[in-house]
Amino acid sequence: MLNKIKSASGGKKVISALLVLVICVVALVSIKPAKADEAWDLTGTYTIDFVCTSGCSGTYTHQMNVSGMDLVTGDFSGTGKYYTGTPTWTHTGNVSGSNVGFQLVYDGSAYYVDVVGTIASDGSMSGTAGNASQAFDWSTTTGMATFNRHAEITAPSAGDVNTVSVDFEAYLVDDDQDSVQWAVRQGTCDAGTNTVFGNVDGFSDSYGWVYNSGNYLHTFTATADTSAWSLGMYCFVFNPAEDSGESEIRLTRQFQLIDDTAPLVTIDSPIHGAYVSGTVGITATIVEDRELSHYNISVYPGGADYMDFSLRLEGETKYVSSGFGNNGIYDWDTTSYDDGEYLIRLAARDAAGNRDLSVDAWTGGDDSQHVVTVYVDNDGDGVFGEADFCPGTEELDDYQLFPNRWRESESGGKRQVSQVGESDVFTTTDTHGCSCEQINDLLVGKSFIQDSNRYHGCGKSTYENFVADLNDGVLDGYSFVETVQVPATTVAGIDTVSSLVNGQEYLLKASGTYTFVNWGVYGIADAEWAYRNDSYALPVSPHNWTLGEGSYNTDYGLDVLVDSTNVYWGDYNDGHEYEIPFVGKGSTAHFNIYDSAYGDNSGFITVDVFVKLW
Repeated sequence: MLNKIKSASGGKKVISALLVLVICVVALVSIKPAKADEAWDLTGTYTIDFVCTSGCSGTYTHQMNVSGMDLVTGDFSGTGKYYTGTPTWTHTGNVSGSNVGFQLVYDGSAYYVDVVGTIASDGSMSGTAGNASQAFDWSTTTGMATFNRHAEITAPSAGDVNTVSVDFEAYLVDDDQDSVQWAVRQGTCDAGTNTVFGNVDGFSDSYGWVYNSGNYLHTFTATADTSAWSLGMYCFVFNPAEDSGESEIRLTRQFQLIDDTAPLVTIDSPIHGAYVSGTVGITATIVEDRELSHYNISVYPGGADYMDFSLRLEGETKYVSSGFGNNGIYDWDTTSYDDGEYLIRLAARDAAGNRDLSVDAWTGGDDSQHVVTVYVDNDGDGVFGEADFCPGTEELDDYQLFPNRWRESESGGKRQVSQVGESDVFTTTDTHGCSCEQINDLLVGKSFIQDSNRYHGCGKSTYENFVADLNDGVLDGYSFVETVQVPATTVAGIDTVSSLVNGQEYLLKASGTYTFVNWGVYGIADAEWAYRNDSYALPVSPHNWTLGEGSYNTDYGLDVLVDSTNVYWGDYNDGHEYEIPFVGKGSTAHFNIYDSAYGDNSGFITVDVFVKLW
């Protein structure tokens, strides 16, 4: 008997033979189904015969009680005893499919036996057992495991479902392969009513129904495209067939089909930053998983608040039921607008009222609105707004080419001027949107050139001087050279960085004021005039500023000197801006402020230097 085996073995010994049994048990546990409850419920009382096959002899009958059975995990526990009543033992184990394994440990002792086996279809069990020094065959002679026939719906979850592609999943645990009837019904679980999906009531939708005899598990899967379904309550009905004597299983799972996903919009054309002209065809993509309600396409001024609908220049709202890809949605006639910057905004809402404006509006395809900036350029010069000095550029003539002359040509969609044998290139961006003809009109109008120059088109120097002249945004015959700031705190002054060409005509523009003494509201001066009290010199009415010449101990007190020479910057100007001509001497120009004391001075006078072009 097992009691004698214990004495013969001398107690618990852990050797490699035992590890084989333990590994078998672990392997059995690992194949346990993750979703279904176990097929066999071992709860009950059993008589077990252990027939010794090694390290002992005889048959030993024991009684085993299983009282703690977890059908989800397959784990169980209980107690047992030798048929005479002693010794007693406890056991823990696991069942997976038809495989069973447990270990019994004698109370108050280190003696144990590892037991593995299988469950037969009638609920009886048998297998092998052993420890470090003995081995047994075993079988139950009384008591039967109960087959746990059951089913469960595992998807979708009860409650709200907001996906278009809805998965339906369920399982059945049964000891033989059975068929299944299933359906999804709108608004009810009643048989034969409002079926929209399934294999009954005239439907034959695709589904999976796989049986694994190893663990008795039937697995059901089906997927429905619900994009055309109405929103609301639906019921999934799962009804596997039963054999004679088995109870009917009919499971239902109600869920609410909802739409809380907003449409995604993208303006495909024109792209952000595009230059447009004429009638612009706007194309777009709207992604909507169910039913679209409408979209709005609008044009705004550049930089406008596109959420302020009162600023819309034009647009329209269209009601459509479904999304689309790269479709033409609006034709915008840009000839009704000035050249310049504009915004195009697309927004959409679906039939369930969803609209998401939470993401970056300038990035298309991630929420329910998309905004792009475009530039209307109907005169086709690539220049617009304040930068376009010649709005309304027309198609350019192919001017006759003369020696050392330039003509206009078309290249890659940009107007440019080129000279035979030369590599220099001017674009209408360089010329601030002006064509050769417009340049000649402007120059003749300002008497910079004679009308006879039109015959020769535009010379290279004409383009170069015109571009240089407009560098400061003003066509005045001068081109900006540099700026100097003449300090009021030292007699040393400052030189220009550039050497001014000998004999070349320049223009000097002085601006600003500085402080020459701390007299409150008095004690300030500009390039020519000073604001001071009457004790030094009589102010000139009505502005009450004093001219330096003839008013102080020198003729140029507080003036800005040029090359250490007093100049008359001009009559008083409320804006303190003056300009005088200057002829270059082949060297830098020097500027300084003349004062008798510099310690209480602060600030500077700005002098801009321009070279005369025409």
